[in-house]
Amino acid sequence: MFLSHLFKAVRPHHWAKNLLIFLPAIMSHLIFDPIVLKNAILAFFSFSFVASTGYLINDIIDFNSDKKNEYKAKRPLASGTVSKNIYLVLAVCLFVAAIILSFAISRDFLMILLIYFVLSLSYSYFLKSILALDVLVLAGFYALRVFAGSVATNVSVSEWLLSFCLFFFLSLALGKRATELNNTEVEVLSNRRAYQKSDLNILSQIGVCLGLLSVLVLAFYVTSTHVATLYSTPKILWGLCFILIYWITRFWILVSQGKVEEDPVVFALKDLATYISAILIAVTIIISV
Repeated sequence: MFLSHLFKAVRPHHWAKNLLIFLPAIMSHLIFDPIVLKNAILAFFSFSFVASTGYLINDIIDFNSDKKNEYKAKRPLASGTVSKNIYLVLAVCLFVAAIILSFAISRDFLMILLIYFVLSLSYSYFLKSILALDVLVLAGFYALRVFAGSVATNVSVSEWLLSFCLFFFLSLALGKRATELNNTEVEVLSNRRAYQKSDLNILSQIGVCLGLLSVLVLAFYVTSTHVATLYSTPKILWGLCFILIYWITRFWILVSQGKVEEDPVVFALKDLATYISAILIAVTIIISV
């Protein structure tokens, strides 16, 4: 039972975010190269361990505010099932494991990992309390994973991919804030957050616009000369635009209805339509190659 609480504290479901590390290799059609795949896997676990370290530290920092949140109050630390000392020991062990794995990749990857860790701590301590900057940092974490995957595998990442990630993950970051506002009973999230209940409407509007901007970037990519070098029938990739429009629209409607939990990743992992959309995206890409 205690181990299950520790497992929950590490939040392994959030490791799904680190699948973005594989994106540069996948989009460059080099994912099955043995060296590329090996480094991508090492980078995935390295980022996962250091991300879990950040989650543990963040839970310690947000202990008081988490107890007031309907969903976060169920976390092991906030609910009192695991002590702060155990959280600290687990955080140190995961961080050391992440550093060891990163050494097996490259020094440049280690630097990116440390930058991510410092930013995540800065976010936990003060950046999350700065209006608008907090969501930019959250989106930056996603983009940094993509860049880390590029460095780990020595596969260049295109400006198209980075632009798409910027808008799409800004939309998700705003969705996270909108969901937190939906799930709190107080007018202000906490004394460490800059948002109020009255901000919910504007956050949703900006989030929808940014999500659709990511689709626009994808549409420009489909018509670019770059895509013709990677795909034999690039016109089929237009199907990706329709799939993403569906997913983004549905996501934000569910956010407005209060049917999304505290994190978009948690929602996606439990959502059947997300899995179907992911399968359709994979099929579309395979057919167009």
